[in-house]
Amino acid sequence: MLTFADEIVVRGAELSSGLNLAAADVRLLHEDLVEYQRSARTALIDEYPTRALSRTWQATRVSWWLTALMHRFSEDAFAAKLPFAELEHLAESRAALDKQSSYPV
Repeated sequence: MLTFADEIVVRGAELSSGLNLAAADVRLLHEDLVEYQRSARTALIDEYPTRALSRTWQATRVSWWLTALMHRFSEDAFAAKLPFAELEHLAESRAALDKQSSYPV
């Protein structure tokens, strides 16, 4: 069960993530509109919803993963050890580090 403090942390992270996504979407749409003004091609504008939705799902996945990693939702001993194994994997895995560095800021 989440405590009140946990709820504040989770909701704050969701709000921050949402604002970051909105700012990134504005930047992406701006670039698409500038390209349209320069070339009169609509391809980027036509693809904008798909690209924006893809970014939203990626951010949602990362947010869910971090929440699952940082909070205990079960008193089960196996479930309690999973976050530590995941953190160890992140610390030691070259592939995990490469994947993390590929996320847009």
